[in-house]
Amino acid sequence: MRKLCNRTVDSKKYLTKIKIAKTKKDIYLYNSTRFKKVNRVMMFKKGTYFKIVKIVPVGKTTRLLTQSGYYIAGNKSFIKAYR
Repeated sequence: MRKLCNRTVDSKKYLTKIKIAKTKKDIYLYNSTRFKKVNRVMMFKKGTYFKIVKIVPVGKTTRLLTQSGYYIAGNKSFIKAYR
């Protein structure tokens, strides 16, 4: 467990340090930290790279804010961290 912005996040399951992310699966970009179908912007295929600006804690999970201003999941089963 690791504290991130006064919240405890499971660091075994979610990313807590990252600058560049590579997708392990097909994922969606969202325009909000609430991952609902209406907030989906675009889907990206496996192997896509994203530059991460900020890690945003949402409850006990994390969302990654990309350079384009959209969010992706911070779950390690979807994302691989680079640098």
